[in-house]
Amino acid sequence: MDEQKRDEYLRLRIKAEGFRCNGTMIPAQTADALCAYAIYGTPPGGFLIGVLTNDLRETMISADPENLKVLLVTVCFVNQVLPFECHGSIRQVIEWLQKHAAALEAEEKKP
Repeated sequence: MDEQKRDEYLRLRIKAEGFRCNGTMIPAQTADALCAYAIYGTPPGGFLIGVLTNDLRETMISADPENLKVLLVTVCFVNQVLPFECHGSIRQVIEWLQKHAAALEAEEKKP
């Protein structure tokens, strides 16, 4: 694992731990998935794909009861903390994932 990426992940994860919206904290599992997506390009599940792409229908049909309770703080975290290039539309999310996949592939080809 690249040390710089690990440090970026840890910094973002610390921000997530202290993040609040209307007094609600983002759950650890949700924060982990969003941080891994933002730093490593790890594809998230349907609920977070819905949030990241601004697709309310996908968000709602994919949300479990826990995620429904924290929808507002999740959206706030994405919009206030994550890089703006990694969310907002399906195109942006796909490009973000492709960018990270290409970087990983290039890294694996290095001698």
